[in-house]
Amino acid sequence: GGGFGSLGLVIWRWADTDISAFGGYVLLVLLMGGTWLTVSAWLFPWLGVSLRDDALEQRNAAAVCALAGGILGVMLTFAGSNVGEGPSFWNNVFTGGLATGTLLLGWVALASGGGLAHAIAQERDLAAGVRLGAALVALGLVLARAAAGDWHSMGATVAGRVRAGWFGGAIVAGALAVERTLGRYRDPSAGEPPVHPSLAAQGIVPALVY
Repeated sequence: GGGFGSLGLVIWRWADTDISAFGGYVLLVLLMGGTWLTVSAWLFPWLGVSLRDDALEQRNAAAVCALAGGILGVMLTFAGSNVGEGPSFWNNVFTGGLATGTLLLGWVALASGGGLAHAIAQERDLAAGVRLGAALVALGLVLARAAAGDWHSMGATVAGRVRAGWFGGAIVAGALAVERTLGRYRDPSAGEPPVHPSLAAQGIVPALVY
């Protein structure tokens, strides 16, 4: 709901004037946003967290937090790609594809390199789910800002998005450093006790920093 609310606000205030002036175009962009989110959600299980298996069937609260952040991040990138003037809807699709694709690559890095996929799906670590969800929202905000702007050419779009979105890489790098620093995991074969992370210290505080 929050994602579609953000998209609606963006269309109303900052989208191409031809879109905001005609209700049919507004509806089309909203439908495109729903399709965009649906296609992205099909990829979520490949990123280590499944909406159906983990969030719904297993009632895994950590997965719910991570997926909520992922969904909002995707919708933010799509909304940002609709900011500015351009000659065609396909310009928005290209720009949005860059932004959302970068977001999903960041998710891959955190899920695998940071061990968050295992922590959320297997350990049901709520703090880890909060961290991942917040990192994806933060990354989505940066990439949405990078995706915004008038269309000039494909090359100029790519170059401009890289210049505006470099801080997203810093967020991912920082989040990876946090995951390594926390050192959640214990080796069961060594007889070490299970880890019970603090939601406030290891979840909410890093989330606020992101």
